[in-house]
Amino acid sequence: MINKEELLNDKEFYKSFKNGEDLTSFFKQMHKRAVEHMLNAELDAHLDHQ
Repeated sequence: MINKEELLNDKEFYKSFKNGEDLTSFFKQMHKRAVEHMLNAELDAHLDHQ
């Protein structure tokens, strides 16, 4: 699993973005995928209980 604190302090991670717009786009994409994964997990849990 990824250590969030390490990622937040990883200068190489931030160097992978060209500008603020690039970083914002990445975070929007990450948010979208996180919500999709959470909804799928919730649906799987719900269907397992039936």
